[in-house]
Amino acid sequence: DKLLQAIISTAGKALLDENQVKAPLIAGAAVVSAMAAQKCSEIAFANESNNIIMMKESWTGAFQRCQDVNDDRLMSLLKIGTESAIAKESLSIGNMEGVALLLQRITFGNNLRASTYSNPDQPPMFKRSLDSCLANQSTLRCLLNRAHDNNNDGQIKKDYDLGDDHEAYYSPEIILPLNNLIRIAESKQNMKRVAELSMRLAQSYIGSGGDGYVSEVLSECGCQLWQDINLSYIDAYNEKSGKGDSSLVLVMKAKGLLDKVDVRVEIAHEDTLVKVIGDQRYVAARNRSGLSAGKVTRNESEEHVRRQLVTGTLPTEDSEGEALDYGKSNLDVVAVTLSKQFLSLSVDEMSQIPQSLLDEICVCIERQVERLILKAQTVALNLAKKKNRDAILEAWNHVLAFIDPLVRSVADGENTLSATKIKAMPKARHNLMVTAMEAVLVYSWMIAEHSMVATTLIKTSSSFLSASLKLLKEREEEMKRHREAIEGKIVSTSKSTKSKMQLRLEVSSRAARCHLLFSSLGCKPNSKNS
Repeated sequence: DKLLQAIISTAGKALLDENQVKAPLIAGAAVVSAMAAQKCSEIAFANESNNIIMMKESWTGAFQRCQDVNDDRLMSLLKIGTESAIAKESLSIGNMEGVALLLQRITFGNNLRASTYSNPDQPPMFKRSLDSCLANQSTLRCLLNRAHDNNNDGQIKKDYDLGDDHEAYYSPEIILPLNNLIRIAESKQNMKRVAELSMRLAQSYIGSGGDGYVSEVLSECGCQLWQDINLSYIDAYNEKSGKGDSSLVLVMKAKGLLDKVDVRVEIAHEDTLVKVIGDQRYVAARNRSGLSAGKVTRNESEEHVRRQLVTGTLPTEDSEGEALDYGKSNLDVVAVTLSKQFLSLSVDEMSQIPQSLLDEICVCIERQVERLILKAQTVALNLAKKKNRDAILEAWNHVLAFIDPLVRSVADGENTLSATKIKAMPKARHNLMVTAMEAVLVYSWMIAEHSMVATTLIKTSSSFLSASLKLLKEREEEMKRHREAIEGKIVSTSKSTKSKMQLRLEVSSRAARCHLLFSSLGCKPNSKNS
């Protein structure tokens, strides 16, 4: 009864502002409200009964009062507690999970309000806003995957807990807190932090956000509550989210941010680590075993370091227990963001971006394909003896998840496999596509019995690689005739050497044809039957 009377007496009253109390008190009240909403969300997640929180009949007076004075904030809270069909029916999502998702939404809104009234030169409130938004986006993705029977919501939660849930950043709602965190980092001359946050902000500019997926998780009633919460708790404090900007404007904003995150620096950072640590280990091995350094060469030492880097197993302490600070590589985040940005560009948008930047994007994406293959190979080598097949399949499926949209961008394009189109490709983009096509073949060969690659993609890879090989032979033959016309034909008894790219394309083309032949015979490469 006391709670009912409190709601009736509070409904319709305006929120506190700086004309009534000091800003720090408003910020503190908003933080307390956010913490309360977050705690309620955790309780709702833990509730497996899926019963409603309150009986609607007991709150008729409160509903009527909120309706009379148009208090949408309290009305939303009352509906969350009394509705029994917030989650979408016929899905493996409980009603209380839908309630928890909406309460997380309110948590984000209250934290946004707190950051508006907090000290603009201090990061805690903006960081709190960012964290609550990421938590809400991650939860939405978990429920969305479960709704689609993908059964990887546990992995999403694990990635979020480790800070590796890159997909959670693809939302325009984190633009405001990120912009403020970047501003504060710049004022403190922390350029490493600026680069990291700028990459995250670029992700938010090119991301679609969660609003478009809510209808796949929540019922019509739940979706309406989501919109009501946006209007009452979020939109007033998040006006500069970029939601109304065109895709080209957002892409160009992202491009401006990427200028702060030089792709070449990220690649050079990893290469330098490999060289320095590999050299240290090689020299140490020589000192232990004489000038021969045992059976390990310098290249093998560097290769071992690179494998540890891509699998995240590089030691953080030396032999004496001293901490080793190598600096965290951002290549994974950079590559995922750039790949999404690259694939989202239309022909017109791509023409407005400098070719040098597009080349850097392609180089970075190609490098990530190579890194993912190396990671999968390393995991397979380390776990094969332990017969941990699931971990090996997961590593190779990460390769497929990254390259699949790249290959499909060629397969689904109009006349993209024509010689004219391939010939017109800039070198960096062509090299990227060759690497992606080869990765499809490597993936299909390494886990043939569990491969999820469609035959159409194998055919696309085969056609692309064959066409590229033919064009390369024609180009090299033309260059040969051009040299002979200038220098004169030189008689030679030795056979002409082939370029590395030609050899690479020949091997890949033959592997693709071999794979298609196995498929036509009804068996899979690398399987027991073949």
